[in-house]
Amino acid sequence: MILIGALLCLAAAAADSTSPGQAVRRVAATAQLAAQEYRIGVVDGQVVAQAEVDEARLFLEEAKRTAGTLPGGAAPPAVAALDTLLQLVAGLAPPDTIASRVRVLSSGLAARFRITLDELPRQPPRLARGAELYQSSCSSCH
Repeated sequence: MILIGALLCLAAAAADSTSPGQAVRRVAATAQLAAQEYRIGVVDGQVVAQAEVDEARLFLEEAKRTAGTLPGGAAPPAVAALDTLLQLVAGLAPPDTIASRVRVLSSGLAARFRITLDELPRQPPRLARGAELYQSSCSSCH
């Protein structure tokens, strides 16, 4: 959970200087994290781990906030899709339904903006830089 919190913290810190591709990737990644957390928290229509369901909601809210910044008319349908996902989570929809809707949203945004979601960095990430980012942006909360 700490890693997830750190990822969300880093995503929020980078939100101000975002290209459309970065925003799409952030929406897709945070929505995917929501689907994963939700799958852990809900089994057979019952909440088995409330903290995981709460995290799923937080990730979807973050994805919705980022989706609102998408250009070219992409924001309203993306925000609407995320609102639907939030309603499904509130209604304890099956985890497969959440995961499927997230895949549709993510692939639709990737196609619309003609990007790949799994962009590889030009250089391998440096562990020391990750530690610096965590200390400066995340450690106060996590």
